[in-house]
Amino acid sequence: MRHLKNILKTLLGLYLFGIVATTVAQEADNNWSTTLHGQARVLSRYYPGQNPAGLYRWQGEARAELEGEVSYGKYWKGRAVVIANVNPDERRRNRLWANEAYVYYRQGHYFLKAGKQTVKWGALTGFSAMDLANRYDYYDVLDTEAERLGLWGLEARYSKGRTELMLRAFHPDNRSRLYLEDNRWINLPQRMAVPGGEAAMAYEGATSHYQKRLPLLSGSLSTEVGRVQVRGSWLYGNNDIPLSQIQLQEPMVSPVPYEVQLHFEPMMISALNLGTWAGEWNLWGEAAFVDSKRIGETGEITPDQYTFCSLGADRFWAFEHPERHLRLVAQFLQVFPHQSGTYAPTEIDHIFQTALLIDTELQINYNWSAALRAVGEFRAEGFYLEPRLICKAWAPLRAELSGGWLGGSGQSFFGHFKTNSRIALHLIRPIL
Repeated sequence: MRHLKNILKTLLGLYLFGIVATTVAQEADNNWSTTLHGQARVLSRYYPGQNPAGLYRWQGEARAELEGEVSYGKYWKGRAVVIANVNPDERRRNRLWANEAYVYYRQGHYFLKAGKQTVKWGALTGFSAMDLANRYDYYDVLDTEAERLGLWGLEARYSKGRTELMLRAFHPDNRSRLYLEDNRWINLPQRMAVPGGEAAMAYEGATSHYQKRLPLLSGSLSTEVGRVQVRGSWLYGNNDIPLSQIQLQEPMVSPVPYEVQLHFEPMMISALNLGTWAGEWNLWGEAAFVDSKRIGETGEITPDQYTFCSLGADRFWAFEHPERHLRLVAQFLQVFPHQSGTYAPTEIDHIFQTALLIDTELQINYNWSAALRAVGEFRAEGFYLEPRLICKAWAPLRAELSGGWLGGSGQSFFGHFKTNSRIALHLIRPIL
């Protein structure tokens, strides 16, 4: 409760400061324009399957987001997003932080953005190989849409006609948040094999190791050739999903103490995107080369090079009923490894190997919508189904009831974590 009170006081103070700053700035100079808004979210998840020891079947948390924008004249604009999160079960989720804080300048063909900003690296409507560089809070591996983390850095663009050149550079320490303990998606070893049987193990912490502390650099060039949109992208930096190795501290002690060594290895991605349309369908695809690292079958860090290909289509249908419409996104993905071996189900960068992704939403009327997200992983034989029911009948409150079912072979990510199937309820309401 003390954390909640402090967070609410801080948000209230920021809100009052925003109101005062807005009033003073607008009265002093008409070139200033400011907006301030926010929303509150309450989430509850229930896990009906087998429950890991020490974890609750129920997960709940509350979040408040305050967004402010300031612009001066036609060229300058600033944006800040402050987030407060409260979780009664996971103290590391109880925090208050500025997820975005940047300014940007736009004039003519030029655009420059500097500061802390959230970035979606892929330009596809669906999943892109470039999205491997996205930074998230991985408290829940599946529910990441609201968990993208801000990065400190620069973005510059030059556009002329239908052609745009974009360059980005971000600080080396920008990386995702991982939860090694008391988390449903990471299972630390509890016992180890020894001559004559097994021995208990005790986790002593984790250490981070870098081959090089690399900034995250990327560039892209996009244009249109007739009816075809063409985009080439390149990215280089440290993979923020580390490779983990167990280091025993004192093998003769019981329980055996150990630490987890987290290795953040370099990763390079180059991708070519093509897009066009046929009738009312948007068609798009990607061919990408990924040069990364992984833990091999002998436990050593080895090269992980592969070609990533995808084809996708999306369409929007408007019906005679003015409130009703349907949206559909479908994507097929294929990974071609350049070395032998199979990927473990816990390798997050390889959730998709030969997969079909479907994302669709039907708006029945202004108050009700139904949606479905589905994944079929054919090579590792796994699946994921997430139906959602969205209700706006009690506006401005928005309610979302969803289920997430994972299943399939234990060699797939979805089958390996099938006990994480859940039912979830989201409540979202504007607060400003």
